[in-house]
Amino acid sequence: MELLRRFKTTVFTFIFGALFFFTSTLVEVDVFERAGALLRSLEIYEADELLIAVFFVLCGLVIDMHTVKLRKERQVIIQEQRLRVLRATMNSVNDINNNFLNSLLLFRMEAEDKGALSYDSLALFDSLISDASEKLKRLSMLNHTHEKDAGDGIYMLDVEAERQLSMLAEGEFERTGRRDRP
Repeated sequence: MELLRRFKTTVFTFIFGALFFFTSTLVEVDVFERAGALLRSLEIYEADELLIAVFFVLCGLVIDMHTVKLRKERQVIIQEQRLRVLRATMNSVNDINNNFLNSLLLFRMEAEDKGALSYDSLALFDSLISDASEKLKRLSMLNHTHEKDAGDGIYMLDVEAERQLSMLAEGEFERTGRRDRP
């Protein structure tokens, strides 16, 4: 069914060509009597109608192949634009969060100086800041926009899928020496 949707013109011209061929054969009306010497020479085999039907199908196929190519190119452009907007957004988010995290570090240093938090609490605090920074860094370095459903109609970027793709690409590079993205 997907094939029919992708090659609509080819299917249409195939049906048109087949109808033309069978109609002209059944009715025994030779529409292209004056089409040329080649068609007249093929008339004894009834190949002239077949030749025309094949021509229509080939025209439809060429049109569909061009349409599919244009559609793929458009999808690539859309994906590149989505990534550009995502990166711009993430750069802004990173700036805001880095300012916030720097303020938290000042708070942490003051808490450490005054002994307001235990060593374990300070270690957890550092870990949380480091984890948040790492996640934001990964988000700003995405090369694909994989989404996952978080439930209730909320979609999020799937950073883990991107990380796995990066790991696969690195593994492929180590194995083959080529840096092709999967």
